[in-house]
Amino acid sequence: MKLHFLGTGAADWNWRTYPEGTRGSTMTLVNGTLLIDAGPSLTRNLSLAELDGKQITEVLITHSHSDHFNVEQLEALAQDHPITVHATLQALARLAHPNIRKHAIAIGDVFTACGIQVTATPANHALNDLKEAAFHFLLEENGKRVLYHLDGAWMLSVERQLIGNTPLDAIVWDATSGTTLYDWRMPDHNDLKMISDLRQGMLKMRIITANTRHFFDHIAWSLWPMDAGECQRAAKDHGGILTEDNMVAEI
Repeated sequence: MKLHFLGTGAADWNWRTYPEGTRGSTMTLVNGTLLIDAGPSLTRNLSLAELDGKQITEVLITHSHSDHFNVEQLEALAQDHPITVHATLQALARLAHPNIRKHAIAIGDVFTACGIQVTATPANHALNDLKEAAFHFLLEENGKRVLYHLDGAWMLSVERQLIGNTPLDAIVWDATSGTTLYDWRMPDHNDLKMISDLRQGMLKMRIITANTRHFFDHIAWSLWPMDAGECQRAAKDHGGILTEDNMVAEI
């Protein structure tokens, strides 16, 4: 499974001017055809990756916050070819482009997108509409299992059940709060210590192993060190890989 981290930034980055070093809104391309999230910098992210987006045929939406779900960007993506969007009913109601096929999903749903089996698991992440779900996604292909775990904090018991007992090969973690520990965002976002604590429990439950790869994503500029080298060292010290825009990983 190929993960292409097109954008890796949390909502506090400035996506209007894109100065050098700006992280784009967080979104990941899986196997070149399946896009997870479509935020306000989708066009910019594709351009920097030298992609035109025509190969993207399906989109998973983790939740409808504006940095992950941008109607204008999605409709621009669908301008020249049909795409299928998998999202909540509330999010899909905002899409009207004729080239967008809608697939409503709920927690616990298992479906196929671009040949990948996807399980929608619950994210601990509140939306304005408290009745609307936020998702993480378990991706399975050819025996490989990847948990796409952002936005969100900690792990809910229902998600633990849905993951099952087969060890994960990789986790893409919400690491919004980075080195800023005990921050008020802890109900919705992880810091690096929270991730370390979760990993210890997951090791004991044998749903990860010493070989599971951990990617730290959704990086807030205000909650991580300003120095890029310090960010890399912090990620390494906590046993993870700091994602960067346009980074590619093979699982």
